[in-house]
Amino acid sequence: MTDRPIAPSEVENPIINSPFVEPRFHWQIEKETLPVKVAGRSPASYFYRVPDSAARGRKRAVQLSLLGDTDIGQKEELALVNRIRGLLAPWRAAG
Repeated sequence: MTDRPIAPSEVENPIINSPFVEPRFHWQIEKETLPVKVAGRSPASYFYRVPDSAARGRKRAVQLSLLGDTDIGQKEELALVNRIRGLLAPWRAAG
């Protein structure tokens, strides 16, 4: 246990699933809200953000105006991974 306060987007006990079975729950974390434990597996995705060193001048100003001051990047879905997950569950159930 730490003495530092927990940020609104942090979870005190983030591990909620066994590494040996398909996840039953995930943490839904959204900007300016408290984390919520949700049933089901989270969709596969990642966040992409152009590094600060790559964006210069006018291009950087446009990015800042589009994304605001808290730039976490753009969420990109991993469609193939999500499709494979959808096909894998019935395959496992069939034995």
